[in-house]
Amino acid sequence: WRSITKNIEDSKTELKKFIRYYWLSKYSFVTEKLLFKEIKQNVLKDEWQNLLNELSIDSTNWLKINDGSLSDFSDLKDGFKIHKSIEALRWMQVNQCNVFLLSILRNFDQLQANPVHVIQFIENFTFQYSAISKLPANKVERIYSRYAVMVDKGVRETDNKRVSRRIQQTFESLISELRDLLPSRTVFLEKFAAVSYSKRVLCKYILLKINESMKTSKEYQIDFNNVNIEHVLPQKPVEWGLTLAQVKPYVNLLGNLTLMDKNLNSSAQNKTLVEKLSFLKESELEVTKDFIKNLNDDNNWTNERIINRQEKLAELSYDKIWNVI
Repeated sequence: WRSITKNIEDSKTELKKFIRYYWLSKYSFVTEKLLFKEIKQNVLKDEWQNLLNELSIDSTNWLKINDGSLSDFSDLKDGFKIHKSIEALRWMQVNQCNVFLLSILRNFDQLQANPVHVIQFIENFTFQYSAISKLPANKVERIYSRYAVMVDKGVRETDNKRVSRRIQQTFESLISELRDLLPSRTVFLEKFAAVSYSKRVLCKYILLKINESMKTSKEYQIDFNNVNIEHVLPQKPVEWGLTLAQVKPYVNLLGNLTLMDKNLNSSAQNKTLVEKLSFLKESELEVTKDFIKNLNDDNNWTNERIINRQEKLAELSYDKIWNVI
């Protein structure tokens, strides 16, 4: 029990949430309010030790999902890709899919199928459905529970070919069911228009993914912690001849944000656009190069242009980067 509670404490989550998600991933859907009653009714007196053993194993998987580094996934096939998607889900601060991920990690060695495609799909789906469109969470939590239980049961087939076939069918069915819930392009673009610095981790994730899509080489990966978000129009716009009240409606919109190396970011600060461009042009990040390339010759960065850039980033996001059609 001490081992379990230590893992949950290290994951910076709640014990009751972990136990509920464990139950949802292995047995059946239940609300938090009815969880204890459900466990008490279904676990016999002589099975409590087994329950504790399973919780202990899954608490390690839970820690991987919520706070695991790349090294924690290095022993898995396509561990780099799996970790990358799970880390992205953390940045989105959406966790209903953790029910399904818990079942995947618990049964990874018995799956007889590579889960990387379904996990990457979940990343893209979650971005569209939850992070941007903010559609109902309880609906997808029930879906993830149902398919998590199917995975847990599917690996118990005696024949490896049957296991492989059943798990592949489970993955395909989950993708199909989630795809039917995706927001329309119109809804996505409308919701994306409101993305702002108030969700700074989400903004950094979006800008990094956009940057990645613009790269011509895949030779290097940008460390999330080594870049900062740069407000092109600064939050304190005195040197721009503007007041806080004037810029408040649009200064924090994603369309006004880009990425810079931490040192360049601290140098740019609140300078005028002409002064700031000298620092922006030193950046090797494609998303920042793209901003400069599309900046008009008059170097006039206005509310209208910020909104226009946000609309273009929304279209790029839906049509290309997080496209799941």
